[in-house]
Amino acid sequence: MTEKIINDRFKFLQALFDDDDKVAFGMCKETSNKPVDPLPHFLHTDGLMFCINPLTEWRNTKNVTKIQSLLFECDDTNLTIRDQIKLFIKSGLPFTTMTTSGKKSVHVIVRLIEPIEDALWQKQWWKAIETALLKHGIVADFRARLIPQLSRIPGGMRNVEIEDDEGQSYNIINQQKLVFIRDRVSQSEMKQWLAKNNIEVQAPKVPEPSTYVPGANDAVDNKQKFDTAKKWVTEKQGLYSSSTTTGGHSWLFEFGIKCWSVDLNLDAAISMAELEWGTRYLGSNGGGNTNFPLKAGWLFGHNNNIKKYEFKQKREFTDEEKQEWLKQKRIKELKQNELNLINRI
Repeated sequence: MTEKIINDRFKFLQALFDDDDKVAFGMCKETSNKPVDPLPHFLHTDGLMFCINPLTEWRNTKNVTKIQSLLFECDDTNLTIRDQIKLFIKSGLPFTTMTTSGKKSVHVIVRLIEPIEDALWQKQWWKAIETALLKHGIVADFRARLIPQLSRIPGGMRNVEIEDDEGQSYNIINQQKLVFIRDRVSQSEMKQWLAKNNIEVQAPKVPEPSTYVPGANDAVDNKQKFDTAKKWVTEKQGLYSSSTTTGGHSWLFEFGIKCWSVDLNLDAAISMAELEWGTRYLGSNGGGNTNFPLKAGWLFGHNNNIKKYEFKQKREFTDEEKQEWLKQKRIKELKQNELNLINRI
């Protein structure tokens, strides 16, 4: 490890974390879960990834001690690293650190001085900044919105598989390079930047308490659960295709979360997904097994207690209920007619 990398990592830690923060880092997402005191081990680690927010125990949302950092990563792999850096700089986004992923993207972290109140507000902050970045041509990867999200350790040496024009694959070693370290950002400063882009952080809607009862969906057919999960993700991300070079991993990850939400057994979800889409997806890096991101999404839902939904069983209205529904419908129509008449006067 060179002296420059060690010095850069020390400054990197100072920019993103406080002295008493514990940081989870490691070689991959499976090994970057247990938080430790980062000094001095973070300075000399061969690891590649770290959790952007400090933790008290195993890496998940409920164990984050302070929501102080937001991660933004460009989702357009057609842009070069240089182009992505230019877009972020031109956008004027006040960020704290910028690091290359060692592959095709840059990771930008906004380290707020004042921690965000809770997960509901974090979602609104991330969404507001994402919307503003879109005005500057930056499509932010939605996976980076997660509170216990992993980012890249500067100076880490990443093994990357590439393919030449003849379809031959090669492994090369790329460095995850530190591009910028800046000051932490106040919420006021961020709101000023958002205002320049005609965006504001909307107050979150408090979710209704869950009425889900374990076992409530036992009588519902697995195919109905599968189709419901697929419909939800399709409405947000479009149809899934195992042959496209981008988006397959993120689509399957989100699909896994939805399978958890509808209480679809993991083995059943994997079996049905492989039957419908095949056992592999293509992807820009050669792709992978369909079940890997699906399983990761399902486990994310499980580990973070993502809300489950209870299927409502259909039944026929009674005659009394039909009459009441028609009565209320007629009342609404009469009120609307009155409003229309008043507006014409």
